[in-house]
Amino acid sequence: METIKSRNRSSHTDDENTAKQLIATISTRYMTLFDEFQTRMQGLADRAVA
Repeated sequence: METIKSRNRSSHTDDENTAKQLIATISTRYMTLFDEFQTRMQGLADRAVA
């Protein structure tokens, strides 16, 4: 749910401080989660092919 809230704030803001906060959240929290997701999905795909 936090991701959706961030997405909604990002698409409806022109405030620089809000944008900077969103960038910080994306780079510190969401990128790690997406990297973990990608690794997990790649592992599943590799096993399905093998």
